Amino acid sequence: MNEEIKAVEMLYTLLTGTIIPVVVLWLQRVSWPGYYKFGLAVMLSVIAATMLSLIDGKLTPANTIENFVTLFTISQTVYFTFFRALNLHAFLYPDDVLVNKTKDIVAKSIEQAISPELARNILDDEQPEELTVKIDVSEAQG
Repeated sequence: MNEEIKAVEMLYTLLTGTIIPVVVLWLQRVSWPGYYKFGLAVMLSVIAATMLSLIDGKLTPANTIENFVTLFTISQTVYFTFFRALNLHAFLYPDDVLVNKTKDIVAKSIEQAISPELARNILDDEQPEELTVKIDVSEAQG
């Protein structure tokens, strides 16, 4: 019976270690601040760790923390090793990847083209200025 419980625990750990990265992948499409997304990933890991402690019959703070560390580490490892390495985000959400790459290119262009003083003036509400950004799509294609 003890072996059955260990098998269930291992299966549960693997499932949650895979489900949480899928949620993290989905969160990249949500326009929440990064700390909200991180908080949700942590909260999911805490919930999963608590459930695993209940399954194990050892609902103690020490056991729950141990399960949390294990689950969070597994989920992050799965996410960074497989989801990012295989570039699944670009496969599932190519429009998001394109928008993010465009943002990076525009940000670098603005950094190179604008002085700190001009940036302060543009951001100052009392001195409205217009900023025009041109994007050459041919560079991205070729």
